[in-house]
Amino acid sequence: MADTVNDTILVQVFGSSPETKIISFFMDFPLSDFMQKEVCEATGLNPRTVSDRLSKLKELGIIKDTRKVGKATFYRLYSDAHVVEKIYDLIKTVSMDMALQEQVMETKAVESITVSAVEKPHNKLEAR
Repeated sequence: MADTVNDTILVQVFGSSPETKIISFFMDFPLSDFMQKEVCEATGLNPRTVSDRLSKLKELGIIKDTRKVGKATFYRLYSDAHVVEKIYDLIKTVSMDMALQEQVMETKAVESITVSAVEKPHNKLEAR
């Protein structure tokens, strides 16, 4: 799953910092909560890094505790947080821009092929 986290728009835009990877992971599963161990496995980060960053993200109001099972604490994206809404907006905007750029590139490619086909002679008689 760590490869999936590295391919997200959030990581493409902000780089592969531990915070970005963790936020991106939680954003992929906004209705689920996870133990620190699961976050480590999904992001490829070591437990110490994940523990430190989860604490930081909790302080920022991006991640919240949801429950405890034994000694394990479960965490979830705090979807109601203003900053999380803004991150979603950013991802949506970047996605739309990427889709539009891709569409423009496809249109230019089709136009180029069409122009080339019209300009090329179709048989030897036309070439004379």
